[in-house]
Amino acid sequence: MKILHIVPTFYPSSHFGGVPKSVMALCRQQAQDGHTVQVATTDALDAHFKNGHSRKEIQKFGLNIYYHSNAINRLASSGLITPFFAQKMLRRQIEGSDICL
Repeated sequence: MKILHIVPTFYPSSHFGGVPKSVMALCRQQAQDGHTVQVATTDALDAHFKNGHSRKEIQKFGLNIYYHSNAINRLASSGLITPFFAQKMLRRQIEGSDICL
């Protein structure tokens, strides 16, 4: 099954609490179970920094992770994530998936 997770923050971000860690654990388990797993997220690392993967797709832990640019990083500390999702890329990811979470 092709699974797409759309989340505001993801690995390596740990500043935003348990959500990035929980989603990472779920994604890794799904990949180990033989599913094709993609993640669409932002490049927000914490309130001041981006993770350096802006607008890049990387493969790590058996996952395909696409980091969309976060528009205003300083708002991220208050929980306001402002992604610039590349519509074409996100649409392609959604259309190519069996399930989106």
